[in-house]
Amino acid sequence: MSRTLITRQNYREFLNPDEKSVSICSGMILTPGAKDFLREQQIRIIYEDQKKEEPGRKCSEEVKECPLTERVYLMMKEEFGTDDRNLAQKIASLITSE
Repeated sequence: MSRTLITRQNYREFLNPDEKSVSICSGMILTPGAKDFLREQQIRIIYEDQKKEEPGRKCSEEVKECPLTERVYLMMKEEFGTDDRNLAQKIASLITSE
């Protein structure tokens, strides 16, 4: 299976024209340098496997259904590319222990 490498030099090929976002599917590899650069340029990185918002569903409804640890985990995965559930649990417990 061939994969597409996304770098600082070629990210524009994958930039959504009407938005400041880049969609990444399972066949793509985003280099760490490109990821940092996109964040610096305030270009959102959208991963294909992210949960799509259902039509008519409000964010507040989604938040109520999702425990804090899971929300922290999903945010860490999307924003920082980390897959550490233990760290998400630690962060969630720090948030709730005020």
